Amino acid sequence: LKPRAEWENPRCFGIGKEHACSSHKAAESRAAALGGSSERRLSLNGTWRFRWSERAPEGRPDGAFASPEFDDGEWAEIAVPGNWELQGYGFPIYTNVQYIFEHTPPTISYKGPTPGPHYNPVGEYRRTVEMPWDPAMGPVYLHIGAVTSAVFVWVNGKEVGYSQDSKLPAVFDITKHVAKGEPCVIALFVFCWCDGAYLEDQDMWWLAGITRDVFLYQRPRVRVRDHTVRASIDCDGAEHFGAGRVEVDLEIFGWS
Repeated sequence: LKPRAEWENPRCFGIGKEHACSSHKAAESRAAALGGSSERRLSLNGTWRFRWSERAPEGRPDGAFASPEFDDGEWAEIAVPGNWELQGYGFPIYTNVQYIFEHTPPTISYKGPTPGPHYNPVGEYRRTVEMPWDPAMGPVYLHIGAVTSAVFVWVNGKEVGYSQDSKLPAVFDITKHVAKGEPCVIALFVFCWCDGAYLEDQDMWWLAGITRDVFLYQRPRVRVRDHTVRASIDCDGAEHFGAGRVEVDLEIFGWS
């Protein structure tokens, strides 16, 4: 069966995402790091505008709802992080040894009471904040801690990427789409199931939505992108010797 879009394409795991790195938080000073109150981080947890549907689109979403001019006044509100099934949308499903959709990878075809490809819930999310930073001073990123099970991302009406993997963060560079002091409209289109669900299923509750912290952050022009600590131990009779090495990946903003 021919996949309809990224979310049913086994060759596509993400578009426009930053490369994965070690889990760490940067701060502008030691005091800010110890106090957990960095001015370079803006939480997007809380109330988002939300629209739910039980049917996934036939192809990729067109992103019309992501436009800053889009009127979401009649949409509901939802808490982020949170599962939409626990906030009145759809229903949780428990699976043990059987898939909840037909075994026809990479496509998704629900096999519940009313089987077929029509049932694959999707949620549209919108949140507007004022951009506190000047992008010329360093790159600005959107961090989505976890989302089940796939998500398209727009910022101020511009598509910035796609991600699937229910338990890994997705980070996107949104620098060129924002301006200091201007509204920043984050729009997310979330699928309950994608082709990756074939690997994530079995002996679990299926609960969809944005399930970990969402935030914006800015990094300085010269920054540590990643770091790795490698340790080893050698035993020579009764003697034990340890060794360690720290590898640091530096980036400079604006270099191609």
